[in-house]
Amino acid sequence: MRLFMWGAVTATREGGRRYEPNFLDAGPLWGNTGSQSMKFDALCLYSCFFGYRSTVLTYGFMMTRMSKNVTHWLSFEDYGDYDRLREILLRANYTVPGVLEVTGVKGGSVSGKDIPLVLQRTREGRPIDTLMRLFLARVPVPEQAVREAIAPMPLETLKRIGLLKTENGSVLPRLKLVPFDRFMLVQEIHDPALKAPLDFVIGVGAATLTMANFMIRRQSRMTLDLGTGCGLLALLKSCESDKIIATDRNPRAVRMTRFNARINAVSNLECREGDLFEPVADLRFDLILSNAPFVITPSSGYLYLDGGLHGDQFCQRLVRGAAEVLNEGGYCQFLCNWAHLKGRDWQERLAGWFKGTGCDTWVLRGATEDTSVYARKWIEHFELSSSTEFSRLYDEWMDYYTRERIEAISMGFVTMRRNSTGENWFRIDNEPEVKQRDVGVDIIRIFELRDFLGSVQSDDSFMNAVLQPAPELRLNIEYQPSTEGWHVVSHRLQLIRPLAFDAQTDELGWSFISRCDGKRTVGEVLREVASSSSLNTDGIKTGAMHVIRHLIQHGFLLPAEGPAQICSETV
Repeated sequence: MRLFMWGAVTATREGGRRYEPNFLDAGPLWGNTGSQSMKFDALCLYSCFFGYRSTVLTYGFMMTRMSKNVTHWLSFEDYGDYDRLREILLRANYTVPGVLEVTGVKGGSVSGKDIPLVLQRTREGRPIDTLMRLFLARVPVPEQAVREAIAPMPLETLKRIGLLKTENGSVLPRLKLVPFDRFMLVQEIHDPALKAPLDFVIGVGAATLTMANFMIRRQSRMTLDLGTGCGLLALLKSCESDKIIATDRNPRAVRMTRFNARINAVSNLECREGDLFEPVADLRFDLILSNAPFVITPSSGYLYLDGGLHGDQFCQRLVRGAAEVLNEGGYCQFLCNWAHLKGRDWQERLAGWFKGTGCDTWVLRGATEDTSVYARKWIEHFELSSSTEFSRLYDEWMDYYTRERIEAISMGFVTMRRNSTGENWFRIDNEPEVKQRDVGVDIIRIFELRDFLGSVQSDDSFMNAVLQPAPELRLNIEYQPSTEGWHVVSHRLQLIRPLAFDAQTDELGWSFISRCDGKRTVGEVLREVASSSSLNTDGIKTGAMHVIRHLIQHGFLLPAEGPAQICSETV
């Protein structure tokens, strides 16, 4: 991003980021080749334990979904068994700290390459050793060892709900049961060598962790997790919500989330089955989170992958439906794919989704992919690239994109805020480097700063505003040698915040920023800059005001009173 005081923004840095989760190696979500890192700062375990399309660890036996004769899948007959199972796991110290202590792994994660280490460090036969071998390494464990590890709960109880099975005197998991942060999560097991069932419940992967990092972390009276999957987002948000409702059109997902809520003693989480906003049409929410099926396909049939609607209409319906059930000032956040149609401006088309919704909207754009790359990436989620079926599906998808005049597909993260008090705004930014967790703090910050800019729209009110640099602002000056000595070639601004926006400025721009001390007005500082540079204030005023607004909009400069304090104190 270039912010020069001589004019307006002349260029914006292109590109998105590669999603590189610290604990889940589920692969890039948005498919670009950037080097930025996204970290969900919670102790959890690596995707070979619960991420989709993760390292295959069969050890001579096949992981399959539950058998049809299980009549009480993930539902204990005795409600007290949820508490008993949790107590058994905690007593064994089958938690993230406990697992890391056993393995000796540093850094808060256990990866696929650590499986031999897990097996080597769990030979003593303690309850935690048995549980780690069973649910992490997923190797056959002697039946007697399992009975001792889960005592006093009978093995038959866990078999009845579809969590375990027995074969030839050994016990195998039918589902994953793994620690994540402070929770225990049950998720499905899938072998990428096998075709997943259409109602497969996707596990925690890159998209889920993107939502976990970006979601707004402040108290909410009523929260909706739409398309909940295994329920992780609902669990994470439960401690910040008076009540949270998790919905999914997949009955298996609803049942899995309900089980995960009960085993973690989360009492303010209610699960409902249904499509989009049908289960909650009579309710209003302060926060809506959605990691719903956003992939643009000719119809994959997989409930977790696409919404079964034409093109990107699922995301369009999500936008319209969310606007109708948000409380005033409430937020909706979701991952989104949108099509680039031949002959149409994609930004104007995307902006049209939000017109008339009564919401302010900020889109952080990730990568844009050619349809060929996009099709191959997503088909590989459920078909081996070497198979005949893969080739057939690839042709089908590409024919579909050609018919629909889809030339490319972009991925992004959308935040909407219900605001009926004034004219709504729509903004797109290329996603900056993500340095830290809790990006939701910066999202609130950007909305607050936009509110401030709305309050100083006239030139007079803006010139009377008092600004100060963000405490996290850094200036990097690049010098270049020459025959006459060293001279400055660039001034780069950098925010050391979760959303690490950066921008290139010039000496005049930095001269203005460095003089903003939280005491003098914009007009006073601008006149001083013009005088020190032998310039006419009126000559640079228009361009300078445009640049200063961008500096505020991205958080480089903050108002000395009001939103500056709100932004810094947001939880």
